[in-house]
Amino acid sequence: MGFKLKKTIRNRRRKILFRMPKMGCGGPIVPESDPLVQIQADLKSCQSEVSEWQDRFLRKAADLENYRKRAEKEKTDSIALAKTSVLIEFLPLWIPANGR
Repeated sequence: MGFKLKKTIRNRRRKILFRMPKMGCGGPIVPESDPLVQIQADLKSCQSEVSEWQDRFLRKAADLENYRKRAEKEKTDSIALAKTSVLIEFLPLWIPANGR
């Protein structure tokens, strides 16, 4: 890449970055006259974002636990089915041997 192209790309990135609104945790930063109000607003939006992420985490953890339980149940069910099918296969051999 030539020097001119690199410089053009760099300038375009700067223009895009300066056009974009500044973002805090939850949205655009609104210029306030009082910095304390701005900090409190940022804190509130960050706290709501944290609670959303915690909710997502708990839901994913519950989904994983449900998946584990379902996989274990399917495993035991398939083992039981295999055992019964084997017993059904041997049942005709066992009945004549006992004389019934």
